[in-house]
Amino acid sequence: RLTATAAAAGKRAFLTRSYTDDTVRRVARTAPHRIVLELRPDALSSFNDNSDRLYLWDRPTPSNADHNTADMTWSFITAGVTKEWRYYAGTTLTSTGIYLVEGHVYRFNIEVDPAQRRWRFTLRDLDWQNGNAGNASHTAGWVAFRNAASGAPSVGGHLHAGLFLQSVQTAVLSLDRVRITPADLSLSASAIPPGFAFDSEIGRLTGTLASGTGTVTLAATNPFGATQRDYTYAVSTPYELWTNSITWPTPASAAPDANPDADGLTNLLEYALGLDPLAPESTGIQASFQGSGLSSQLSLSFLRARTEILYEVLASSDLVAWEVIATNPGEVSDTEPVTVEDPEPPSENPRRFLRLRVTAP
Repeated sequence: RLTATAAAAGKRAFLTRSYTDDTVRRVARTAPHRIVLELRPDALSSFNDNSDRLYLWDRPTPSNADHNTADMTWSFITAGVTKEWRYYAGTTLTSTGIYLVEGHVYRFNIEVDPAQRRWRFTLRDLDWQNGNAGNASHTAGWVAFRNAASGAPSVGGHLHAGLFLQSVQTAVLSLDRVRITPADLSLSASAIPPGFAFDSEIGRLTGTLASGTGTVTLAATNPFGATQRDYTYAVSTPYELWTNSITWPTPASAAPDANPDADGLTNLLEYALGLDPLAPESTGIQASFQGSGLSSQLSLSFLRARTEILYEVLASSDLVAWEVIATNPGEVSDTEPVTVEDPEPPSENPRRFLRLRVTAP
């Protein structure tokens, strides 16, 4: 995380990460390699002058120089007025159509070919939405290094992120998920759980698993070989967590349709109503008449104690044909009951029955 505070014009702040030849991980600066990172500007409220700049670049040695020096390999810049991300194709500053927005995360996937003094990239605004200015992503084919014609070393090895502030102000940026690998490294995943997605650029698996068990396999491959690792997951449902917190008389008595306290309510109903499944008690469901005389209406009151349970109140005139008259009525609470009234008054139908049905996801 980088913070620059300008007390006078020309204030600079930089982050530098050096990556030297690594024989263990087989990352060599002289060989084709890939740099993937995410950058987020966190405070840009005063980043408005055209001399205010945010830039990202690579060069052979550490330096706090500006973004446009002759020994740089590749370079990105965005300035305070337009806030458009631009890059150097050789010595030509080139547009991407992607704009800097405070709080947005920008992913840079940069492939470097030192022997040919060239690079290419894909830049994505991960938080771009319809209606935002500019583009969500930009891909550039091979372009020449900034230093291609200068005679400078053809390898970089020192990643820089910097802020240059012209006026009195503060700007903050964060770098995350920096990964430097051989260019021919590929990442993959198999047996991905439903609802999950694998990001092969950074090797990230994301999603939400409500319940279930399984094993997902992550693999990495390059010309030197391949490796993979299995990850086993087990996620319990809220009902399973509830049953695991109770000491049951027998394993079978924990089943959703069991009734170990013999009070007429299954365990699933006890769970849905916030009751103790091992203590006989009032049902937690109260039937009554609202109003008086011919204007009274049959009603059902109960605790809607769980967020994930589907609660349905059904009505019938003959205990054979049932219709749903309310679904998830009221608010979820373990103290305040909800009440559902039968829409048909006794004056129209003297025989009416109500019941509660609960369903776990």
